[in-house]
Amino acid sequence: MLIDLSHCGPKVVADVLKLSEKPVTIGHTCCKSLADNPRNKTDEQMKLLRENGGVIGLTPWAP
Repeated sequence: MLIDLSHCGPKVVADVLKLSEKPVTIGHTCCKSLADNPRNKTDEQMKLLRENGGVIGLTPWAP
């Protein structure tokens, strides 16, 4: 089983990255610093994912 945080809000992302003992993923997202959309992930969230050992799939979607 793989936890995917693509559609999760900031609190769930923070909680999972804090509590997960295994790497997780954000399968598809855009960088909030490039496109300020509530669905996009922040630099801090991506840094926490890296520390978790997880993987991210970046997309160019920026409505």
